[in-house]
Amino acid sequence: MAHKAVVTVKAREGIKEMLREVAKEKGDLSLAMLVQTLPEVRERWTLVVSAPWADSSGSRSVISYLSSKLIPKYVDRYALSAIDRISVMQSDDPRVRAILEHFESYHIDVSVKGGFPLRNTIVTTGVGEDWVLGDGYVFVADANANGRSSAQTKAAHIRAEARKA
Repeated sequence: MAHKAVVTVKAREGIKEMLREVAKEKGDLSLAMLVQTLPEVRERWTLVVSAPWADSSGSRSVISYLSSKLIPKYVDRYALSAIDRISVMQSDDPRVRAILEHFESYHIDVSVKGGFPLRNTIVTTGVGEDWVLGDGYVFVADANANGRSSAQTKAAHIRAEARKA
């Protein structure tokens, strides 16, 4: 049976737009990706985020904040129903560090339309905490996000917009 995309490109672009708004409000994200909750259950997805500002905010607060952002303004009801979990990971989590190091060392640009696709990926940390991912999409992988405040993030976004004009 052919793989059927449960979360469309349009929905993933909406999630990316929501993440840009989050970065403007709170500060940069180190990692943001949508991955299958369980590789064998293709229609259930988890939004995984990691950010310096989230480390000190606490998972419950960050999950509540992100949940309030995942509204039909960004994604349709079908995509919303497919996202069954938001997972907040500490910036120093070995799995987060391993993903960020991989993307940085290979100079992988995750800004592609719909997110950079992952297919049956194993994240090896070297400390016995391998992470098996089914399909997924990486929206943000920024090892340099640590320490950037929301004000610095806003300034960077303004400079980028000015360069486009």
